[in-house]
Amino acid sequence: GRLEGLLGSAAALTSGGLPSWQQEATRPQGYTITDSGIAVVPVLGPLVARGDWLTALFGASAYGAVAEALTHAAEDPAVRGIVLELDSPGGEVGGLFDLVETIGSIKTQSGKPLWAVASEAALSAAYAIASAADRLYVTRTGEVGSVGVVAVHLDASGADAMAGLQWTLIGAGARKTDGNPHEPLSPRATADIQADVDTLYTELVALVAGNRGLGADAVRTTEAAIYRGERAVKAGLADRVGTVPQAIADLEAALAAQRIRAGPLANRPAVRQSPPHAR
Repeated sequence: GRLEGLLGSAAALTSGGLPSWQQEATRPQGYTITDSGIAVVPVLGPLVARGDWLTALFGASAYGAVAEALTHAAEDPAVRGIVLELDSPGGEVGGLFDLVETIGSIKTQSGKPLWAVASEAALSAAYAIASAADRLYVTRTGEVGSVGVVAVHLDASGADAMAGLQWTLIGAGARKTDGNPHEPLSPRATADIQADVDTLYTELVALVAGNRGLGADAVRTTEAAIYRGERAVKAGLADRVGTVPQAIADLEAALAAQRIRAGPLANRPAVRQSPPHAR
């Protein structure tokens, strides 16, 4: 069902135009800031490498927009910590690994804590993003995981024949027409696509395992399964069950405790007591 949803969202993104005011209205906001200085960055809907007003209209998020929002939040002096609010079934591989690397750099350079909440879903590519957080919450009914890679080939040759269409593809290079939709996949094309998917899967597993402090085998044994709520915590894919407001409150408390511990003693009023005199 989730794969069909992703494909359906992609199919809905057809060409067209909107007035500039409507484009502005549909452009997602980068982040909001609570009174206590916690920036909440939404990562919502299917994830795409490149976005425009149309992808935003259909509820997708572009990797570049996520990186931009995080960068601005990290550089904002009013922001003390960041919470990623994720509700996404995943998305494209292209641009994902670069984004997760960028998130790591943002964390290192800013020194600001970055937490995440799967509210209600952080699956596949979205989970890879969530795994980069210092602490990951999942709502009681939220879902995380689906650590896997899938490629889709649509064989339209049967539909072509029913429509009275016969395609002739003329190419140079033995693999040039591999994977085209007007004929079934050849064994060679199938093997090549499978090899590419396997390679990407290995990289995704390594990325998630490294971010979550898990062994690669532990991530592989999930077999791209989806874990909800407390089961996600028990599997090591999340740290605790909680909502976005709870994560914000916990982060506020953590920052307050950190400030108390880090308070410079040298700047506090000193109470001096003269040593006792022998009489």
